[in-house]
Amino acid sequence: MKTLLFTLEYPPQKGGVSNYYHNLVQNWPDSRIGVLTVPGAWNNTKEEKITRKKLLSSWLRPRWLPGFWHLAQRIRKSKYTHILVGQILPLGIVSYYLSFLMKFRYAVIIHGMDWTWALKKKRKRNMARKILNRADKIICGNTYVASLIKKELGVQQSLKIKVVNPGLSPVEPSQNKNIQKKIPRSL
Repeated sequence: MKTLLFTLEYPPQKGGVSNYYHNLVQNWPDSRIGVLTVPGAWNNTKEEKITRKKLLSSWLRPRWLPGFWHLAQRIRKSKYTHILVGQILPLGIVSYYLSFLMKFRYAVIIHGMDWTWALKKKRKRNMARKILNRADKIICGNTYVASLIKKELGVQQSLKIKVVNPGLSPVEPSQNKNIQKKIPRSL
């Protein structure tokens, strides 16, 4: 099964979600995983698995239409059969609608704030439910987020929920000494 991570956050962009996705890709059991993410100041990396495209528009409505086009092209070109959706809104909307037109399955990864923002408005809440109901898996970054989603979706859909906690990258001995110098002795 060829898998594609479809996300707005990926290194060298900084942040916990970005690192989470990088570690997920680095430790994925199948080497046939690709990444479709956004360009930016960090676009100088030359990794063949990563495709960087403008996924959101600042002037076009709905804003996610470029992402729809780029995801469809990437699936067609590389024959991906499974998509890991990094953000329920707006990338989950793209995957939801495109999954009716093209034959692929998708899983949604939820960290916390993305779920909180999706529940703020009734329209977004309803769309988030549709996206999660159609997803084959719901991957949560921790058990607290999993419990929130279980409350919202009910017992039947909660069987799709899997918790994948963030991991740690190994630290080289030279880095370990630098870290130890920064830790106050009182700890």
